[in-house]
Amino acid sequence: MTKNPYDVPLSDDEFVEIGELLAQIEEPYESMEADRMDGFLTALVLLPEPVSPSDWMPYVFDEEGRPEAVLKDETEQRRLEDLVYRRYRSIERTLEACEPLDPIIYDVEDERGRPVGGYEAIAALEPFAAGFLEAMNRWPGLRETENELVDSALLGILRHLPEDLAGDMQEVKNELEFESPLENLKQAIEDVAESAAEIAGVTRGFKPRETEKPRAAKRPARPIRGHGGHAGSGGRGPGFRGPRH
Repeated sequence: MTKNPYDVPLSDDEFVEIGELLAQIEEPYESMEADRMDGFLTALVLLPEPVSPSDWMPYVFDEEGRPEAVLKDETEQRRLEDLVYRRYRSIERTLEACEPLDPIIYDVEDERGRPVGGYEAIAALEPFAAGFLEAMNRWPGLRETENELVDSALLGILRHLPEDLAGDMQEVKNELEFESPLENLKQAIEDVAESAAEIAGVTRGFKPRETEKPRAAKRPARPIRGHGGHAGSGGRGPGFRGPRH
């Protein structure tokens, strides 16, 4: 049987390439960076009803979804679209196989350009959470499940929103920091992966990965209300970490 080329996961070089191509989309358009795109694609995968790539992909290339936001070279544009869709499919296949999500992230750096560690490094997940929220704001399906497990698991992702996007989530974020603190980036990524698996088990019928203690029980179960709009991608340093293999 011939393997679907879109089901081939991105290589390490392709993770770098996708970021470089996205950065080449010129002003006045503002493309997502790869880490924000990963959160956006993850939320799309988790929606109960699929959204056509022709509807969501323009927002990867421009925050307003303008169809003119493309690379000048048509071959490079097709290559970028292929890479983005392959990443979408890879996230979907990972969740379908009940394997832990492995998001693209960029290291948070100190004033000397050195990666920070410990609790401060968790901020590397802010772009992922922002992209996730953007998809939630554009397409219904995740807030509207009326399922406590989904609501609780969404908090496990949205707790990483930057302050300017948190809105009425800020109080919940503060509660989570007290009730369910995370100590470092590795722990935070594992919690995000667990949250995505829990949502996928409800909205997509993918059986979530079993754990000794349900992590959702550590988060307050409450409805997810609407949160602020969507901010621009914003520039970040070159400390690309990418999925861990």
